[in-house]
Amino acid sequence: MCPRTPPNFLAAPAILAVKYTPRASAQKWLTTPHNQMMRNTVPQRLAAGVRFLARNASSQPHTASRGGLIRFVSQADGKTYYGLADQHLREAETLSAGHPFGGDARPTGVRQPISQLLSPLARDDCRGIVCIGLNYRDHAEEAKMAIPTVPVVL
Repeated sequence: MCPRTPPNFLAAPAILAVKYTPRASAQKWLTTPHNQMMRNTVPQRLAAGVRFLARNASSQPHTASRGGLIRFVSQADGKTYYGLADQHLREAETLSAGHPFGGDARPTGVRQPISQLLSPLARDDCRGIVCIGLNYRDHAEEAKMAIPTVPVVL
């Protein structure tokens, strides 16, 4: 059984709890998959969720999931790492050199205790944040706004 994130919170990716309000029909608990087959490569673990385009990685956008990818400070040595968190966010398996959103980082097998959780991306990795507005019909109707024919990007 997968651990559960409290309803009305989106873990992006399992570290930064962002409050959101889902439609009543879509309200459910988000789960963090811990499937051993998905641990082979980081890109497989980066399923649907929040899309990031890292400044120092490839030009293709990569997707971060609720699957446990985090950026953290190790309690053991005080260094910052990207890693795959355990279900309780006590420790994480570090990733090899390379950027996790560039597709070249791999799990190392080395586990580090987590001292502090950081934002999913370092400030230098961010080009900007792109959001899609009025992405639910109910949201547009609730706001008494016309339903857009094309996505509203902000």
